Amino acid sequence: MFDMSRVIEIVVVAVVLLSTVFLVWSSYTTSLLGKDFWVWLPFLGKMAKWSRGDERTGENNDSPETLIPVEKALYDYYKNGVPEITRKSFDQYRKYLVLAKQSDRKPMSRWTWATLFGLTVAEAFGTGALIAPLVSREITPDGALFIGAALALVLAVITLIFTHNAGHDLYHNSLVSHIAANFRQRGGFVVGGHDKPVEAIGVISPDMDQDKDELNAPLTRLAARLEIITLGDAKKKYLNIIAATTLILLAFVLSTWYRHDELNKHLDSEAVGMSSAPSSASAAGGTQSFQNMFSSPSTTGAAGDAPLPAAVAQAAHQSQKKATDAIISDKKSANDVGVLLLGVIYVFTQFLGVVTGYKYGFFGGNAEKAHKETMGYPAYDTFLKHVVKPVSQRATMRMTTLRNNLSSLNPSYRPGTFDFMKMYMADARPPRETVDSGDQPAGNGQSHEASGWSDEQMRALAEKTLSLPSREERASFVTSQNLSRKDLERFQSALTAAKEKRNAAEPAALSQEILDALGD
Repeated sequence: MFDMSRVIEIVVVAVVLLSTVFLVWSSYTTSLLGKDFWVWLPFLGKMAKWSRGDERTGENNDSPETLIPVEKALYDYYKNGVPEITRKSFDQYRKYLVLAKQSDRKPMSRWTWATLFGLTVAEAFGTGALIAPLVSREITPDGALFIGAALALVLAVITLIFTHNAGHDLYHNSLVSHIAANFRQRGGFVVGGHDKPVEAIGVISPDMDQDKDELNAPLTRLAARLEIITLGDAKKKYLNIIAATTLILLAFVLSTWYRHDELNKHLDSEAVGMSSAPSSASAAGGTQSFQNMFSSPSTTGAAGDAPLPAAVAQAAHQSQKKATDAIISDKKSANDVGVLLLGVIYVFTQFLGVVTGYKYGFFGGNAEKAHKETMGYPAYDTFLKHVVKPVSQRATMRMTTLRNNLSSLNPSYRPGTFDFMKMYMADARPPRETVDSGDQPAGNGQSHEASGWSDEQMRALAEKTLSLPSREERASFVTSQNLSRKDLERFQSALTAAKEKRNAAEPAALSQEILDALGD
């Protein structure tokens, strides 16, 4: 009979459970959905708190761009979690990932983790239920189910850790092997401007100029970003690979053997039961099969039974044994196929864990940092469109609501200008840069103002200027160098020469535009 109350109870429990999971998730997540939920939540949300205002409500008299504390709190809340990165820094991090051979890599998503974990648990559950009776022969079915689930969870976690780390190590070894092989073949790291390879190089981090070693060989640039600065640093990792392989093979062999042994024991017991079933049926007064109606020369059963001749009875017995053996043999063959199939599924599941480990993740913390800053987007405009713009739209919408609430609270309140994107770009603006001292020739310890710039320094300044993405940033960067009139003339020549060398797709009058922006 259909129990409506039971259905309602299940639905209520499911809704409560899902709501609890969502609340816990949204309280810790930095996603726009989770953040906006805690603003929108009636009575308890942040909007309710902000809308009560503070001591400065209505005192926005400094400038149209000035935000009162609650407005600033809303802006900061939505801005937090979004990487504050300029176009130049974005391009620098992106180039680092390209040179480090990790531009197409990313962390494994939650859904992939959940799917892989579910497959591993499902497969391990069978193994756990198989092992559970070994804990105690007196265990109940419910107890076996509970112990099997616990064992499955433990096996799944251990297996995932080893297989995923083994995949990481395989990717690590593939990069290291290329670098080490090239080092041995060339006799060292191939560095531009040197007649012969060198034994050691410097590390290039994501925060450094990625063009400073552009004359070096590609594998030398790769090694510098993977922090492999000598041949001794090119070490392969085998611990997780050996551990995962051993675990997979051991679990496959033992579980397959145990399944096979237990099923064969069950079939042997079934065969004994089939052989004794006719006699038992006769003793109970039941109906026997024809070949066993007279299983003995003399009759001890019910009246009316008559014995068959001995030759016929023996032939009937052999026929029954042959039929029983054929049935059991077919069942064993089918069980062997099933056991083997379960083993193949287990190996495939673990192989999938290794593949995902190889595909996802990064070589070193620097690559992970660079990916976190760029969030995996190939261009800065794409990053702004998909990451910053949705946050800007949502923050602007909530700011409008907040200001309406504040206006109703205090009629003298005067809202100012709010441009989330403009404020974000201003906050993301990096400090002014200077040419790295490591790029300057040794022995030149005098200041630029006192002794002027050397030709090498001027070329480095021109190259760095060309690498900046916008005219405003180029002008700001050159201004910060405090060049004299004579050095500005030399800079113009160096800029023109650097532009021709790099074949940049910029107007021919670029150097003049920069100088015009600086002013005469």
